[in-house]
Amino acid sequence: MDIRLLGLVRVLGDEGEVLPVTAPLTCATLAALALGPGRPVCAGELAERLWGRVPPGGAVGRLRRQVARLRAVLPAGSIRTVPGGYLLDVSPEATDLGRFAGGLLRAEELAAGRPEAALLTLTGVLPLWTGNPLMGLPDCPLRDGERRRLRLLWSRALRLRAELELRLEREAVDEGREAPVSHHPWRVDALPPEAGGDELAAFAGLVERATAVEPPTAATPGLPDGAGMFVARAGELGRLRRWLTDVSATPAVCLIDGPDGVGKSTLAVRVARELGHRFPDGLLYVDLRGADPRNAPLTATEARRLLLAAMGLPGKEMPDEEASGAVYHAEIRRRRVLVLLDNAVDAAQVAPLLPAVGGSAALVTGRARLVGEG
Repeated sequence: MDIRLLGLVRVLGDEGEVLPVTAPLTCATLAALALGPGRPVCAGELAERLWGRVPPGGAVGRLRRQVARLRAVLPAGSIRTVPGGYLLDVSPEATDLGRFAGGLLRAEELAAGRPEAALLTLTGVLPLWTGNPLMGLPDCPLRDGERRRLRLLWSRALRLRAELELRLEREAVDEGREAPVSHHPWRVDALPPEAGGDELAAFAGLVERATAVEPPTAATPGLPDGAGMFVARAGELGRLRRWLTDVSATPAVCLIDGPDGVGKSTLAVRVARELGHRFPDGLLYVDLRGADPRNAPLTATEARRLLLAAMGLPGKEMPDEEASGAVYHAEIRRRRVLVLLDNAVDAAQVAPLLPAVGGSAALVTGRARLVGEG
């Protein structure tokens, strides 16, 4: 059993199936117990956390019914009755919060002597956060109070990550290592929507598939898993995070280039998943087919049509080639999205796909150096 608290509250069974724990009050009862696994919680404390200091009439009976509903769904023996209350009889590792807290503690212990191992440990548990913690709960003291506590834990992890990345980045600079990530410095919103490759001097074009998702709650179909290990990539990760943190005034365009097999896509996908929550209208992923020996790259028009479909434009309303550029940029302007353009070929293909106003951003990967000379 896997209890998720760091996002939408839900329970997964041993086979990964989602168990039917969906009613807001039932989720709140589960969360109240799961926040302290193995610890007895008295009925009075549970009632106060669910309804406040003055619970409504019949609160004890309602609480019993919620516990009964949980017992009917969770594995036998998971919830035990103890004198005066209840206990969720699972280990901390049975919850995403327990795994996150354990990873954070291990990272803090490793930080002084083994910063790279500490960062790797921390990076492994940060994706456990899939959104605002305790989503799906009703408005109650438990949700409001615990969210504040959990956000402090999240901030503590982010501070540690920043310290580790800064230290490792300085070490990389001292050793003369060159990072494969370059940040596109242009103010893209000052360019016309159909700016050409010479004006942008970087990128790739053409898309095999496009998918939109409302991050960060679920995997994006077609999106690579991004599960690769990152060794000596702390500096690159840190720079990408900084560049994509505030795009309110102007869109960020980040370029990742290098030879085949160095992990460009893995790096881009990792960052896109991690920062997806900063782009509330979703993540658009497109494989530009620049590394596909069997298929030619798609045209910019084909790419735009796939992206428009990913944004929900019905097929019968799909514009023709001449109008697709204007429609595409009109749709992008209405949204705050992160566009991941993978396996780019050249600037002329990617330029028509770049966000042109603040609020959105693009990550672009390609084999060839994506920033033009002069």
